[in-house]
Amino acid sequence: MSIPRILTVPEVMAVSRRGEVRVRRAANSGALKSLPRAPRTRFFFTEDAVAAWITAGTPEMPAPGRSSCRDE
Repeated sequence: MSIPRILTVPEVMAVSRRGEVRVRRAANSGALKSLPRAPRTRFFFTEDAVAAWITAGTPEMPAPGRSSCRDE
């Protein structure tokens, strides 16, 4: 069993070639999944989450899900 590598914001910036603001906004919105953290502390990401975010095109906002209300 291998331990996944944990990445910080500067490391994600280097891999994705995106700025700090873009990475933090994606993490705050949920488009980039971060590890659980306390408020006002650093973001940490797994390699798998960063790879999935880059594959999705590095969106700033998560993809829209199904609407919970129906037109009836």
